[in-house]
Amino acid sequence: MMKLRGIVVGVAVAIVCVIASGIFAQQATGGWHCDNKELKHPNQGLYEEPGSPGCPSGMTVVMTGVKETVASFCMDKYEAALLLEDDAGGSDWSPYHNPGKRKVRAISAQDAIPQ
Repeated sequence: MMKLRGIVVGVAVAIVCVIASGIFAQQATGGWHCDNKELKHPNQGLYEEPGSPGCPSGMTVVMTGVKETVASFCMDKYEAALLLEDDAGGSDWSPYHNPGKRKVRAISAQDAIPQ
């Protein structure tokens, strides 16, 4: 029974790894894991465009209401990608890996694979 569970879990991990990032799962001491040697960075080189007037970078204005009660708010134009905050000002972070306790910030960038 335990062996069967290990196979099922191993297959599930392999499927998640392949679908999420194109990397394969390997059996190691203690169980199955994703092979982190192939850390993919599909968001490399993306940047946040200027925002609409009155909105921060990467955001657009959304108008609501009718003539007398018009209201507006800002909303991200695109899905968010993460940048790792470092001394260089920020470098791309792989959307396939949890940043854990690393300091990151979100950007709204066209064609980004969301975190």
